[in-house]
Amino acid sequence: VVIALPLVAMTIAFGGTNVSQIQSAPGRSEAFYYLQTLPAQIGIAATVLALAGLGLAIWRSTLLAPQVRNLCLAWIGIGLLFFSLIALKSTRFSTAVLPPLAILAIVPFGILPARRLADVTAVIFSLAAAANGIATTPERYCVGFQGAAHLAAQNSPPNSTILLHVHRSGNFVFDLRADEARPDLRVLRAEKLYATYRVSEKFGIVDRGATSDKIMADMAANNIATVAVERGLLEQLPSFAALHRLLKSAPFKFVASVPILDSEAPEQVTVVDIYRREDYKPQPYKPQEFNFPIINWHFRESN
Repeated sequence: VVIALPLVAMTIAFGGTNVSQIQSAPGRSEAFYYLQTLPAQIGIAATVLALAGLGLAIWRSTLLAPQVRNLCLAWIGIGLLFFSLIALKSTRFSTAVLPPLAILAIVPFGILPARRLADVTAVIFSLAAAANGIATTPERYCVGFQGAAHLAAQNSPPNSTILLHVHRSGNFVFDLRADEARPDLRVLRAEKLYATYRVSEKFGIVDRGATSDKIMADMAANNIATVAVERGLLEQLPSFAALHRLLKSAPFKFVASVPILDSEAPEQVTVVDIYRREDYKPQPYKPQEFNFPIINWHFRESN
């Protein structure tokens, strides 16, 4: 009970926001999405064995205790029903339903004539399934942000700010923070200044209507000397169209372009452009205020 108290507090604080997020989430609407993805998620062999194990567990109670069988059926049924009802569709969510499937996939080995043979065969199959998953699942990667962060750092004056406008901002920030030679640099995301959104633009994004003059004023107020911007990102929105246009002329000087290779979308060409602000003059920094719609909170930076 004591250990669960933080979870209770978080549910009360953020539960309503999470429910509204799930209701508005863009995603697939297929009722059987998670059933359809099982073979790709756990493998065809494991899926067939789990289905066979389910039939055997119902037919012969000696292969799996009825209490365990009922627990597995309830776990899978409630889990798949829950995840199928919400708009979020991704196999990473349904990993919570996989343990009972693993139990059912072992049941068919119980029909082998000797217990030791059944145990050894089950272990060999489990190891083979794990090895096959590792061998056939491609490694996910995103290459290029390290070079972009290094170039931005090289062209940034001491104690200045980099205005960042890229899709995978976390990759850029990580690589910048990993550069131990430039702990003085600060990162400010353009989306936080010029748009209101929850989680990502896919959930709906509202432009704040920033003009070129407003953007230049923000750059001066925030000591922005360098800009790292993904080419074309959110250019359909007025504020970001103004930002992209602004970077094409003085006082900004183009530094370099860095291609980004993303294994999730290898056919798409993504480029991050680095610009340096030639009229940069450091000013006393003013803490920013930010809204976080995902948790309905408002924050103000400390000095």
